[in-house]
Amino acid sequence: MPPQKNKVNYPKYKQLFTFQRLLIIIPFAFFSINNFAQNLIRYDVSENISIKIPDNFNVEDTLQQNVVKAFVGDDIIMIIKPKKGISYDMESEEDLIKFYNGFQKGMLEKTKGKIIDKKITEINGLKFLQASFNTTISGEPKIWDNFTVLLNNYPHSFIFIRSNETDKNFTDLEQKIISSIKFGKGITLQNQFNNDEVKLTAYKTGEVIGRLLVYALIIGIIIFFIRKSRKK
Repeated sequence: MPPQKNKVNYPKYKQLFTFQRLLIIIPFAFFSINNFAQNLIRYDVSENISIKIPDNFNVEDTLQQNVVKAFVGDDIIMIIKPKKGISYDMESEEDLIKFYNGFQKGMLEKTKGKIIDKKITEINGLKFLQASFNTTISGEPKIWDNFTVLLNNYPHSFIFIRSNETDKNFTDLEQKIISSIKFGKGITLQNQFNNDEVKLTAYKTGEVIGRLLVYALIIGIIIFFIRKSRKK
């Protein structure tokens, strides 16, 4: 007859303590899953770009900008694209970088942000502006991660606004979303250039567009916080 294992009898107070801990942990775990295990679906930003975003998104037209918003708790995911294309004289990667530098300057001036990091990165063969900066919204400190690509006369901006610099769950979601970006068949670096005869330089054009984008973005955020306060 095999030896029987001794059964451990925990005192009642320890069993109660364990049960109380479960009552605390389970709702917290559910909250975390609900906020960060987002169901991502593919969304066509334009005929040339698609991306996976949370399925709770909504679309609005604000100041001639097409604005897509999705929320993860108090964090915000936004995609902004102008309804009309822009004219610019851009025939090289150097001009493209000047445009992105002006674009970033326009955003920083209007948000009164402070740059954390900025670089030109490549995603599926196209050049993106990738930048992060600190700013405040309704008195709360926020970090904005911005990925912008200029393609076929349209700047497309993918913006992630978060509260906590060390929020790994949201940054992991951000990377998952950005890595899902797909371009249409035949899209190459040449689709980022143009030779329109315009007076504005690539840098100045980028600065103007960056400012306009911020106006639309701020209005979208204000609407979100107004709706949120009404629900309370």
